[in-house]
Amino acid sequence: MSFASLCLFTILVYVPSAHAGGLRGKPLEHQPLPAQMTRTDVETLLMGEFSNAFRGGAVREHISSLETELKGMYTAVPKDASGRLGHATVRYMLHRFFVQKHSWYIRGLEPGNATALDAVAGGNQTQLKIRQKSENAEEWVPGYLQKLVEETQDGRGINLRELAVLAATFEDLIHKESVQRVNMTFVALELPFAALLNEDQLREALEVYMMVHIWGAHFFGHFAIKGHESIKQIRKNFVSRRDDWEKIQQWVHSIQAEVAPSSSAKPLDFTGFSRVADEVGRRYGTYNDMECGTLKSELLQIESTKAGRVRLEDFYKKGLSGVFSFNEKIEYLRALGAIDDSNTSQPYLIVPNYVTSRPNCLRASNFYVVCCQNECEGLLATIENKFEKPMANPEKILEIVSTFSTSTVEPRTLSDTLVRRLYSIADANAGKVP
Repeated sequence: MSFASLCLFTILVYVPSAHAGGLRGKPLEHQPLPAQMTRTDVETLLMGEFSNAFRGGAVREHISSLETELKGMYTAVPKDASGRLGHATVRYMLHRFFVQKHSWYIRGLEPGNATALDAVAGGNQTQLKIRQKSENAEEWVPGYLQKLVEETQDGRGINLRELAVLAATFEDLIHKESVQRVNMTFVALELPFAALLNEDQLREALEVYMMVHIWGAHFFGHFAIKGHESIKQIRKNFVSRRDDWEKIQQWVHSIQAEVAPSSSAKPLDFTGFSRVADEVGRRYGTYNDMECGTLKSELLQIESTKAGRVRLEDFYKKGLSGVFSFNEKIEYLRALGAIDDSNTSQPYLIVPNYVTSRPNCLRASNFYVVCCQNECEGLLATIENKFEKPMANPEKILEIVSTFSTSTVEPRTLSDTLVRRLYSIADANAGKVP
């Protein structure tokens, strides 16, 4: 798309629609995604965000806030001679941004090769099911969006504002998918979109929405579930599989009470319910962290003398009697980057790499999966925000790292081996560490 086409498209998107409302009284800003995304749909959303970047009010403020959030990482990554970001760096930054902010691993931005993971999964049914569930995911969207933005710059790379626009477009896609699931909830409960939900209706709607969120919209869409009796059967099946269902409901209601309070005098409408749904998606990573903490604790119970490592034979033994199955094949674990092969006769599982790996993620969207929080991301972000440049002295890095603490490491004292490795990196880069 040429720059002239971009400008024309932006003007067209900027012109307000002549329609005052959507289907059955639903406002246009809460229209869901189409059943099948097309390139035109993606282009329209992207150009809408470009127009937002140059408009006043809350929409522009949101783009500016994203710029602020991205700035620390932006100043720390390498750039080309003109000060712009290359293709791989943009993907890296967007991936890390959403991981840090929401524990979202955006499909199509993730490091590694999903096809390679398929190939090594072999007969391991757990991994095969994970890949099969993601067949309809919109993995092509991130690459296509990035290509569109790069074309507007004639291949000169992307700056901070354009990076923020890309991030805003992903958020817009995810918001519209959330609205799509709110639609499904209202349809399943046979509620008109203009309904005002009383307390009983709200409680039931939140339950249905969370079933859609956790099980996937494709499940409800495939079976065309509608009516209270059908919902009752589905709920019975769902609750039998989730020991924490009541805890999830309490968590969701706490979010609803915070972002969109409801009462008999002020029942919740479609718009208010959509705000709750959006916030549930943004914060689900924090709820998921509780289960992730249990997973991490189970592994650290059998930690070897090698810090952060578990002997592979102990990993499999723990799976026979522990809370988690721990049955992934070594080839798959190796493809995940979760195997330490430095001693060929005694392979180790790398605990943080395994905890944050795909098998332990929830597919909550066609666009992303929710994974365990990567504590290393927060530490790296602290370093980036401290230096705000691509290179730093090893002494300064050591000084900052020594102040870091996490839930399992406090205080943080680097081994002599790690210190030597840091200085060797500096020696190879004119005394600085990238």
